[in-house]
Amino acid sequence: MELKHRLRSWAARLGLWQRRFVGDPVSTLADPNPRRRWEMAAALATAPMDRDEIITLVGALADKEPFVRWQAGQSLAAQGSRASLESLLQALRTPPVARQAAAAEALGTLGDRRAVPALLEAAHSQHVGLRVSAVEALGHIGSADAASLLLQMLRDEAAGVRQAAARALGKLGDPSAADALVVRLNDEQEHVLVRRSAASALGRMALNAAAVIGLTKALEDPDPQVRWYAAHALSHRVDAALNETVSQALQALLNDDARALQGPVSEVAQRTLRRLRRRGMWRRLTHSRGPGT
Repeated sequence: MELKHRLRSWAARLGLWQRRFVGDPVSTLADPNPRRRWEMAAALATAPMDRDEIITLVGALADKEPFVRWQAGQSLAAQGSRASLESLLQALRTPPVARQAAAAEALGTLGDRRAVPALLEAAHSQHVGLRVSAVEALGHIGSADAASLLLQMLRDEAAGVRQAAARALGKLGDPSAADALVVRLNDEQEHVLVRRSAASALGRMALNAAAVIGLTKALEDPDPQVRWYAAHALSHRVDAALNETVSQALQALLNDDARALQGPVSEVAQRTLRRLRRRGMWRRLTHSRGPGT
Protein backbone atom coordinates (compact mmCIF):
# COMPACT_ATOMS: atom_id res chain seq x y z
CA MET A 1 0.00 0.00 0.00
CA GLU A 2 2.77 2.45 0.98
CA LEU A 3 4.73 1.67 -2.20
CA LYS A 4 1.66 2.40 -4.33
CA HIS A 5 1.29 5.85 -2.77
CA ARG A 6 4.97 6.59 -3.22
CA LEU A 7 4.75 5.69 -6.90
CA ARG A 8 1.73 7.95 -7.29
CA SER A 9 3.58 10.78 -5.58
CA TRP A 10 6.66 10.38 -7.76
CA ALA A 11 4.55 10.25 -10.90
CA ALA A 12 2.73 13.41 -9.91
CA ARG A 13 5.98 15.25 -9.24
CA LEU A 14 7.35 14.20 -12.62
CA GLY A 15 4.22 15.37 -14.37
CA LEU A 16 3.33 11.84 -15.40
CA TRP A 17 0.06 11.74 -13.48
CA GLN A 18 -2.61 13.91 -15.01
CA ARG A 19 -6.00 14.49 -13.50
CA ARG A 20 -8.88 13.96 -15.83
CA PHE A 21 -10.74 17.04 -14.65
CA VAL A 22 -9.38 20.57 -14.53
CA GLY A 23 -10.65 23.08 -12.01
CA ASP A 24 -10.36 24.36 -8.50
CA PRO A 25 -11.63 21.68 -6.06
CA VAL A 26 -13.13 24.12 -3.55
CA SER A 27 -15.17 26.10 -6.06
CA THR A 28 -16.08 23.10 -8.22
CA LEU A 29 -17.37 21.06 -5.29
CA ALA A 30 -19.64 24.03 -4.54
CA ASP A 31 -20.87 24.22 -8.13
CA PRO A 32 -24.69 24.10 -8.46
CA ASN A 33 -24.33 21.41 -11.13
CA PRO A 34 -24.19 18.04 -9.31
CA ARG A 35 -22.46 16.38 -12.25
CA ARG A 36 -19.52 18.79 -11.96
CA ARG A 37 -19.33 18.16 -8.23
CA TRP A 38 -19.27 14.42 -8.87
CA GLU A 39 -16.63 14.76 -11.59
CA MET A 40 -14.34 16.75 -9.32
CA ALA A 41 -14.83 14.28 -6.44
CA ALA A 42 -13.91 11.46 -8.82
CA ALA A 43 -10.89 13.33 -10.21
CA LEU A 44 -9.46 13.84 -6.74
CA ALA A 45 -9.08 10.08 -6.36
CA THR A 46 -6.53 9.87 -9.16
CA ALA A 47 -3.59 11.64 -7.54
CA PRO A 48 -2.23 12.40 -4.06
CA MET A 49 -4.29 15.04 -2.25
CA ASP A 50 -3.11 17.87 -0.05
CA ARG A 51 -4.79 18.79 3.23
CA ASP A 52 -7.09 21.40 1.67
CA GLU A 53 -8.36 18.90 -0.89
CA ILE A 54 -9.02 16.33 1.82
CA ILE A 55 -10.97 18.91 3.83
CA THR A 56 -12.95 19.85 0.73
CA LEU A 57 -13.85 16.21 0.06
CA VAL A 58 -14.89 15.73 3.67
CA GLY A 59 -17.29 18.62 3.15
CA ALA A 60 -18.66 16.86 0.07
CA LEU A 61 -19.60 13.90 2.25
CA ALA A 62 -22.61 16.00 3.27
CA ASP A 63 -23.60 16.88 -0.32
CA LYS A 64 -27.35 16.81 -0.97
CA GLU A 65 -26.85 14.32 -3.82
CA PRO A 66 -26.18 10.70 -2.71
CA PHE A 67 -23.91 9.91 -5.67
CA VAL A 68 -21.68 12.90 -4.87
CA ARG A 69 -21.46 11.84 -1.22
CA TRP A 70 -20.59 8.31 -2.29
CA GLN A 71 -17.89 9.45 -4.71
CA ALA A 72 -16.36 11.78 -2.15
CA GLY A 73 -16.07 8.88 0.27
CA GLN A 74 -14.63 6.55 -2.34
CA SER A 75 -12.03 9.13 -3.34
CA LEU A 76 -10.96 9.57 0.27
CA ALA A 77 -10.76 5.81 0.72
CA ALA A 78 -8.72 5.48 -2.48
CA GLN A 79 -5.95 7.54 -0.90
CA GLY A 80 -5.41 4.92 1.78
CA SER A 81 -3.46 7.44 3.83
CA ARG A 82 -3.48 8.12 7.54
CA ALA A 83 -4.84 11.59 6.83
CA SER A 84 -7.79 10.22 4.89
CA LEU A 85 -8.50 7.64 7.62
CA GLU A 86 -8.47 10.29 10.33
CA SER A 87 -10.67 12.58 8.23
CA LEU A 88 -13.22 9.83 7.67
CA LEU A 89 -13.25 8.92 11.35
CA GLN A 90 -13.89 12.54 12.23
CA ALA A 91 -16.66 12.72 9.62
CA LEU A 92 -18.21 9.58 11.07
CA ARG A 93 -18.70 11.41 14.37
CA THR A 94 -19.88 14.69 12.83
CA PRO A 95 -23.53 15.29 11.83
CA PRO A 96 -25.46 15.48 9.59
CA VAL A 97 -26.34 11.82 9.35
CA ALA A 98 -25.82 11.84 5.57
CA ARG A 99 -22.14 12.72 6.13
CA GLN A 100 -21.77 10.07 8.83
CA ALA A 101 -23.31 7.36 6.66
CA ALA A 102 -21.11 8.28 3.69
CA ALA A 103 -18.05 8.21 5.94
CA ALA A 104 -19.01 4.78 7.30
CA GLU A 105 -19.38 3.40 3.79
CA ALA A 106 -16.00 4.85 2.79
CA LEU A 107 -14.35 3.33 5.86
CA GLY A 108 -15.69 -0.05 4.78
CA THR A 109 -14.07 0.46 1.38
CA LEU A 110 -10.83 1.57 3.02
CA GLY A 111 -10.82 -1.65 5.05
CA ASP A 112 -8.61 -0.37 7.85
CA ARG A 113 -9.23 -2.29 11.08
CA ARG A 114 -8.46 0.83 13.10
CA ALA A 115 -11.92 2.05 12.11
CA VAL A 116 -13.70 -0.88 13.79
CA PRO A 117 -14.25 0.72 17.25
CA ALA A 118 -15.79 3.85 15.72
CA LEU A 119 -18.00 1.77 13.41
CA LEU A 120 -19.15 -0.38 16.33
CA GLU A 121 -20.22 2.82 18.07
CA ALA A 122 -21.96 4.13 14.94
CA ALA A 123 -23.89 0.87 14.61
CA HIS A 124 -25.80 1.88 17.77
CA SER A 125 -27.04 5.11 16.20
CA GLN A 126 -30.73 5.92 16.41
CA HIS A 127 -30.66 6.62 12.67
CA VAL A 128 -31.41 3.58 10.50
CA GLY A 129 -29.30 4.74 7.55
CA LEU A 130 -26.21 5.15 9.69
CA ARG A 131 -26.72 1.76 11.34
CA VAL A 132 -26.99 0.13 7.92
CA SER A 133 -23.84 1.82 6.62
CA ALA A 134 -21.85 0.99 9.76
CA VAL A 135 -22.91 -2.66 9.76
CA GLU A 136 -22.10 -3.03 6.05
CA ALA A 137 -18.70 -1.43 6.62
CA LEU A 138 -17.94 -3.87 9.43
CA GLY A 139 -18.74 -6.70 7.05
CA HIS A 140 -16.38 -5.31 4.42
CA ILE A 141 -13.57 -4.96 6.94
CA GLY A 142 -14.21 -8.50 8.16
CA SER A 143 -13.39 -7.95 11.80
CA ALA A 144 -14.19 -10.88 14.09
CA ASP A 145 -14.59 -8.31 16.88
CA ALA A 146 -17.86 -7.28 15.26
CA ALA A 147 -19.46 -10.74 15.28
CA SER A 148 -21.39 -10.35 18.53
CA LEU A 149 -22.74 -6.95 17.46
CA LEU A 150 -23.77 -8.30 14.05
CA LEU A 151 -25.70 -11.09 15.73
CA GLN A 152 -27.44 -8.46 17.82
CA MET A 153 -28.22 -6.46 14.68
CA LEU A 154 -30.06 -9.48 13.25
CA ARG A 155 -32.80 -8.56 15.71
CA ASP A 156 -32.85 -4.85 14.86
CA GLU A 157 -36.26 -3.27 14.38
CA ALA A 158 -35.33 -2.12 10.86
CA ALA A 159 -35.32 -4.71 8.07
CA GLY A 160 -32.50 -2.88 6.29
CA VAL A 161 -30.24 -3.29 9.31
CA ARG A 162 -31.13 -6.98 9.65
CA GLN A 163 -30.35 -7.49 5.96
CA ALA A 164 -26.99 -5.71 6.30
CA ALA A 165 -26.14 -7.79 9.37
CA ALA A 166 -26.92 -11.03 7.55
CA ARG A 167 -24.71 -10.03 4.62
CA ALA A 168 -21.91 -9.01 6.96
CA LEU A 169 -22.07 -12.30 8.86
CA GLY A 170 -21.86 -14.14 5.56
CA LYS A 171 -18.66 -12.27 4.75
CA LEU A 172 -17.21 -13.23 8.12
CA GLY A 173 -18.13 -16.86 7.43
CA ASP A 174 -18.31 -17.67 11.14
CA PRO A 175 -20.36 -20.89 11.53
CA SER A 176 -21.41 -19.83 15.04
CA ALA A 177 -23.80 -17.40 13.35
CA ALA A 178 -25.66 -20.17 11.51
CA ASP A 179 -28.38 -20.71 14.10
CA ALA A 180 -29.28 -17.01 14.27
CA LEU A 181 -29.38 -16.79 10.47
CA VAL A 182 -31.69 -19.81 10.28
CA VAL A 183 -34.12 -18.04 12.60
CA ARG A 184 -34.31 -15.12 10.16
CA LEU A 185 -34.47 -17.44 7.16
CA ASN A 186 -37.39 -19.51 8.43
CA ASP A 187 -39.43 -16.63 9.86
CA GLU A 188 -42.42 -16.36 7.53
CA GLN A 189 -43.05 -12.80 8.71
CA GLU A 190 -39.49 -11.70 7.94
CA HIS A 191 -38.88 -9.31 5.05
CA VAL A 192 -37.99 -11.18 1.88
CA LEU A 193 -34.71 -9.27 1.46
CA VAL A 194 -33.61 -10.40 4.91
CA ARG A 195 -34.53 -14.02 4.12
CA ARG A 196 -32.53 -13.82 0.91
CA SER A 197 -29.49 -12.42 2.67
CA ALA A 198 -29.72 -15.04 5.42
CA ALA A 199 -29.84 -17.88 2.89
CA SER A 200 -26.94 -16.39 0.94
CA ALA A 201 -24.89 -15.95 4.13
CA LEU A 202 -25.43 -19.57 5.16
CA GLY A 203 -23.97 -20.59 1.83
CA ARG A 204 -20.66 -19.04 2.86
CA MET A 205 -20.09 -20.95 6.08
CA ALA A 206 -19.87 -24.50 7.43
CA LEU A 207 -23.32 -25.96 8.05
CA ASN A 208 -24.42 -27.69 11.21
CA ALA A 209 -27.45 -30.01 11.27
CA ALA A 210 -29.82 -27.22 12.33
CA ALA A 211 -28.65 -25.05 9.44
CA VAL A 212 -29.17 -27.89 6.96
CA ILE A 213 -32.69 -28.48 8.27
CA GLY A 214 -33.45 -24.74 8.07
CA LEU A 215 -32.14 -24.49 4.50
CA THR A 216 -34.12 -27.57 3.51
CA LYS A 217 -37.27 -25.91 4.84
CA ALA A 218 -36.38 -22.77 2.87
CA LEU A 219 -36.52 -24.78 -0.36
CA GLU A 220 -40.29 -24.27 -0.07
CA ASP A 221 -40.05 -20.50 0.43
CA PRO A 222 -42.48 -18.56 -1.80
CA ASP A 223 -39.63 -16.39 -3.09
CA PRO A 224 -37.57 -18.01 -5.88
CA GLN A 225 -34.42 -16.11 -4.91
CA VAL A 226 -34.58 -17.57 -1.40
CA ARG A 227 -35.08 -21.05 -2.86
CA TRP A 228 -32.09 -20.54 -5.17
CA TYR A 229 -29.80 -19.42 -2.36
CA ALA A 230 -30.97 -22.26 -0.12
CA ALA A 231 -30.38 -24.89 -2.81
CA HIS A 232 -26.94 -23.44 -3.52
CA ALA A 233 -26.02 -23.39 0.17
CA LEU A 234 -26.92 -27.06 0.48
CA SER A 235 -24.31 -27.89 -2.14
CA HIS A 236 -21.76 -27.47 0.65
CA ARG A 237 -20.99 -30.41 2.89
CA VAL A 238 -24.15 -31.97 4.33
CA ASP A 239 -24.16 -34.48 7.17
CA ALA A 240 -24.62 -38.00 5.79
CA ALA A 241 -27.61 -38.61 8.07
CA LEU A 242 -29.50 -35.75 6.39
CA ASN A 243 -28.41 -36.48 2.84
CA GLU A 244 -31.56 -38.39 1.84
CA THR A 245 -33.90 -35.80 3.35
CA VAL A 246 -32.11 -32.98 1.52
CA SER A 247 -32.06 -34.95 -1.74
CA GLN A 248 -35.81 -35.53 -1.61
CA ALA A 249 -36.46 -31.84 -1.02
CA LEU A 250 -34.22 -30.91 -3.95
CA GLN A 251 -35.96 -33.43 -6.18
CA ALA A 252 -39.16 -31.44 -5.69
CA LEU A 253 -37.44 -28.42 -7.25
CA LEU A 254 -36.37 -30.11 -10.48
CA ASN A 255 -39.50 -28.76 -12.19
CA ASP A 256 -39.23 -25.33 -10.55
CA ASP A 257 -38.78 -23.04 -13.55
CA ALA A 258 -39.01 -19.83 -11.53
CA ARG A 259 -36.03 -17.63 -12.27
CA ALA A 260 -33.82 -16.04 -9.65
CA LEU A 261 -31.19 -13.47 -10.57
CA GLN A 262 -28.68 -16.29 -11.11
CA GLY A 263 -30.95 -18.48 -13.24
CA PRO A 264 -33.75 -21.06 -12.85
CA VAL A 265 -34.19 -22.65 -9.45
CA SER A 266 -34.32 -26.07 -11.12
CA GLU A 267 -30.76 -25.69 -12.42
CA VAL A 268 -29.17 -25.03 -9.05
CA ALA A 269 -31.24 -27.84 -7.53
CA GLN A 270 -29.90 -30.22 -10.17
CA ARG A 271 -26.30 -29.11 -9.58
CA THR A 272 -26.63 -29.58 -5.84
CA LEU A 273 -28.19 -33.02 -6.28
CA ARG A 274 -25.27 -34.11 -8.44
CA ARG A 275 -22.79 -32.95 -5.79
CA LEU A 276 -24.65 -34.73 -3.01
CA ARG A 277 -24.79 -37.94 -5.02
CA ARG A 278 -21.08 -37.83 -5.80
CA ARG A 279 -20.30 -37.35 -2.12
CA GLY A 280 -22.65 -40.20 -1.20
CA MET A 281 -20.94 -42.53 -3.66
CA TRP A 282 -17.52 -41.54 -2.31
CA ARG A 283 -18.61 -42.19 1.27
CA ARG A 284 -19.98 -45.61 0.36
CA LEU A 285 -16.84 -46.46 -1.57
CA THR A 286 -14.46 -45.50 1.22
CA HIS A 287 -16.66 -47.17 3.84
CA SER A 288 -16.82 -50.47 1.91
CA ARG A 289 -13.03 -50.59 1.68
CA GLY A 290 -12.70 -50.22 5.42
CA PRO A 291 -9.44 -49.74 7.36
CA GLY A 292 -6.57 -51.87 6.26
CA THR A 293 -8.26 -52.97 3.02
